[in-house]
Amino acid sequence: MLIPILLAFGSLLPVQEPVVADPARVKATVESLEQAFAKGTPEARVQAIQAAAEVVDAAVVESLARGLKLKGEPAVRDATLEALRTMRHPKAFEILLDFAKLAPTRKDEQLYPQVLRAVASHGDKRAIGLLRDGALGTSGFKIDQARIYGLGNIRHPESVEALIGLMNTLGPHKIAPFMNEISLSLTVLTGVEEQRYEDWQRWWNDNKRKLEIAPQIPEIPKGKLVRWHQYWGTGKDELKKKLGGKRDEKPDTEPPPPPKKG
Repeated sequence: MLIPILLAFGSLLPVQEPVVADPARVKATVESLEQAFAKGTPEARVQAIQAAAEVVDAAVVESLARGLKLKGEPAVRDATLEALRTMRHPKAFEILLDFAKLAPTRKDEQLYPQVLRAVASHGDKRAIGLLRDGALGTSGFKIDQARIYGLGNIRHPESVEALIGLMNTLGPHKIAPFMNEISLSLTVLTGVEEQRYEDWQRWWNDNKRKLEIAPQIPEIPKGKLVRWHQYWGTGKDELKKKLGGKRDEKPDTEPPPPPKKG
């Protein structure tokens, strides 16, 4: 069933005017990071990384990237990922994308979903190829979920095409464990509410030649909106604002268990 695409509230990545960071603050931040990485404890490094996330500048971003390479300090790596995820700078996206393509990153079933989420948070269409690469069900469920939700956060017709393509990697008889995630992403992109593989295929065949994606998330039922923003880590206050006046729906059904490997 089609619902109107209403630009009722902003997307996860609202368009912002570029802000030029104060050069003195940039210099101090880079020096703080270099000192923390050279001599600091893991706790001091995390604090320096979290403070640096507020200074959006290419030099700061490049200095932060060192935190992705530290061995044996998962807290530092995770703090770096979160900082680069939230810093709206093209260099942050590029560093994350390069990190996601490394073989050791892709083989780590705990790390890789976090990296994909960080990459897709930027909403950059250059990540679509990475997210649609490969059939579903060949990696851990968290990785597949990150790929599906990541495509849903990139507001471009190619994301819809990629999601339909992922559905087709398994077909109607094996796609069921992933349909809740795929349906949510497709609804966030298009404002259309379907659930079954066959219905989405029918919709796609009817609309693929004229598909346009609005720059903002359309109005969708509260239950789906909550699920979406919980995954992306929207703060409680911001989520309350987004929920104001949104229409109710029956609670989403519990998703099926992750598919077993092999």
